[in-house]
Amino acid sequence: MLAEDELLFRHTLVHELLHAAGMVEHGGNHAELVKRIAPAPSLAESVVLRRLRQEVLDSLPERQWICGNCGHPLGEGQGQRAHEVPKCARPFSTN
Repeated sequence: MLAEDELLFRHTLVHELLHAAGMVEHGGNHAELVKRIAPAPSLAESVVLRRLRQEVLDSLPERQWICGNCGHPLGEGQGQRAHEVPKCARPFSTN
């Protein structure tokens, strides 16, 4: 899976090599080193992350929606009562 996504591969490799070197905690130095050496790719940069996101979205009930900006879930009927996503205030449509 990672063979088709070089940025995610590099990020994951650095992350795991730091664990192998004894940095088992994810905070502090571990997080900073990973970010500096091989930062995580954005959704737009990663084919694998986009595919995984789509798999999750496809598995949700038909009437559930997740904001692409902040990830806030909206259930059935919420779209008719509100004009924006409560978490990020981004306008949305239920279409």
